[in-house]
Amino acid sequence: MAQDSLANAKIKTLALVKEAPGVPRNMLLDALSSLYTDYINSIQSYNELESSNLIRIEAGSDKDLVNGSDDLVFITHLGEVMLEELIKTFDAPSTAELKNKCRELKQAVEHKALSSANYELISVGESELYSVNLSRKLPDSDASINLSITVSGKEAADALCSKWHNDKDYSLFNKLYEDLGLN
Repeated sequence: MAQDSLANAKIKTLALVKEAPGVPRNMLLDALSSLYTDYINSIQSYNELESSNLIRIEAGSDKDLVNGSDDLVFITHLGEVMLEELIKTFDAPSTAELKNKCRELKQAVEHKALSSANYELISVGESELYSVNLSRKLPDSDASINLSITVSGKEAADALCSKWHNDKDYSLFNKLYEDLGLN
């Protein structure tokens, strides 16, 4: 493992966290991998930045994810000071690529903050029933929708939550909103 690639992974991590405060850990690691940072360097840089107090972690709330994968990551004041100096070591194309990824990640974090989807088992028997809870707030609006839907089977609950989380253009939300006559 080259020291340079670990140093670059740390700079990228700090930049991403600064531009998308409260990014869930799993989203941060995905963003790093799309910036050609391998998994080992991503994890090592994350752990070293945390132990050096350059980033701080808050526990996430999604009980259906692997423990810790939805922890929210924030940059500390010391992390911002370090980033300000270290980012100068990146060349122009790398800086531009990093800025684009920061913008994408910030939008994804904002989208995630506006919506939630989870489920719980409510009936065991011949057919397992799950209560799926979906909520979404429209950006720049007080309008929101909260739904509780009962589905049969864990696969159906997973699929519904996934579809809700991946509804980046709000098409599913807007369709429900229109069908209910709320537009």
